[in-house]
Amino acid sequence: MRKRLISANLLNVKPTAPSRANSAFPTALDSIIIKSLEKDRERRYQRAADLCSDLKRAKAERKSQLVTSASPGVKAKAQSARS
Repeated sequence: MRKRLISANLLNVKPTAPSRANSAFPTALDSIIIKSLEKDRERRYQRAADLCSDLKRAKAERKSQLVTSASPGVKAKAQSARS
């Protein structure tokens, strides 16, 4: 009985976004994980390269958000280090 319930949930219940369970989790990864767990195979990633591309994009976005939200002193040091 319990196995049937678990199987039914895996097949029918849409997963919760990880950032809802843990607010420290980067929201940029939510859509990537949800797409990876999609029930309909046509809506999941079709190629590993597509997943890799989205992960790289999310990493770049996260990096730019961290730099943008850094204090002015930290920004100045980061800019001078790049020069």
